[in-house]
Amino acid sequence: MSELVDDGSLPGDRVGAGAVVQAGPTPRVAATPPHERGLVEDVDPAPFHAVHSAPHPRPQPSLGATHPETPTTPRGPLEILRQWSRPLLIDVAARLSTLFVAFAVASTDRVGVGTLLDKWDGKWFLLAARSGYPSTIPTGVGNPAQSTLGFFPAFPLVIRGVAAGTGLSDEMAGLLAVYVLGLVASVLIWKLLADTVGQTGADVGTALVLFSPSAFVLGMVYSEALLVVCVAGCLLALRRHQWVTAGVMAAVASATDPLGAAVFVPCAIAAWVAIRDHRTWRSLAAPILAPVGITAFFVYLWVHVGTPLAYYIAQRRGWQSGTLGLGLISPFQYLFDHGFNDPNDTVKAASTLAVAVLLVAFLRRRPDGATVGYVVAALAIAAISPLISWTPRVALRAFPVLGLPVARLRHPWVLAVLVLSAVFMCVLTVLALGNGTIPFTP
Repeated sequence: MSELVDDGSLPGDRVGAGAVVQAGPTPRVAATPPHERGLVEDVDPAPFHAVHSAPHPRPQPSLGATHPETPTTPRGPLEILRQWSRPLLIDVAARLSTLFVAFAVASTDRVGVGTLLDKWDGKWFLLAARSGYPSTIPTGVGNPAQSTLGFFPAFPLVIRGVAAGTGLSDEMAGLLAVYVLGLVASVLIWKLLADTVGQTGADVGTALVLFSPSAFVLGMVYSEALLVVCVAGCLLALRRHQWVTAGVMAAVASATDPLGAAVFVPCAIAAWVAIRDHRTWRSLAAPILAPVGITAFFVYLWVHVGTPLAYYIAQRRGWQSGTLGLGLISPFQYLFDHGFNDPNDTVKAASTLAVAVLLVAFLRRRPDGATVGYVVAALAIAAISPLISWTPRVALRAFPVLGLPVARLRHPWVLAVLVLSAVFMCVLTVLALGNGTIPFTP
């Protein structure tokens, strides 16, 4: 974790907010005491624009905002603990909210809460952790054709590793993994936002991500926590020019979820900028390593099943039949034909509109090119699907589109947005875990 904190910058790499530029034929930048510097300075907000300062004219990525309220690089154990306590407490509050609703639903339906927290995709991740992948693709369409081949391997491997290391059951190992990963994710999201908007803005943005409508899956046996950790860690490493770390995190992300493949785009953008501005060829480590995870998975499927497209075929037969590229339109078509009698299409339609608005607000913040690249690529992959659309879970996986737009909202609006989002999260938790006539599938 410490590697992601240190950005590896040299003295004089940044122009401090309080620096004085002296007159003369050769401008010099006066030193600014370290305690007066912020991580994001008053620079051109264009993404990845080079900042030239004496004596080391190295480019630093603009993060789309200036003058955070306080520096975000900790200066000692107490400062690290103080900073980390903010996102950690937010995550604990969010997960306790989800558990409270889950216990209420379990009590009403007279079932064990554990059976609710590994529902839906959770049962497939657990089956993959126990039994791996079949050597043949099931035939048919719908439920008979569903198998573990429709799920990526990184999270099941984490479950298997935690179970082997602790002696816990697969179900308990999966829950332990997601709760620990959720805590790590909260810190990395906070640090990513704090670089851009300061600590107060990071508190707000992190809270919205962790209380977003689909954030209840961060307390279920789902892979989102692992994906967010890898993506946030990759983006932080790219900002600090830690190319191998970024590539490794991207590789794990690409083996976790199809949307994780989108992290190749920020790696390629960051490497291109580094080579263009400074001939930093070692930056190619990030985009070279990024697709290793998904490539290894497809090679394994080729050897084990006989085709590298086994995942795609299993998904099409078991879950995502339909015309590719119509995922964004189909919920609205269903509402037009049948009304609001299916919570799945109702939620998809509302979420698609919300994500579209958030995307515009996100781009207006002018974030760095790597972050823009990931968000746009992730949403584009989701839009190709005939079924997924821009669901609340997709928005969670493209988490910067949630956190950054609200980070600068004023106090009354912040409270309203957070409360509304938390209410939606609790409602969707009840719909997903309860035994409704038409179940909501997260």
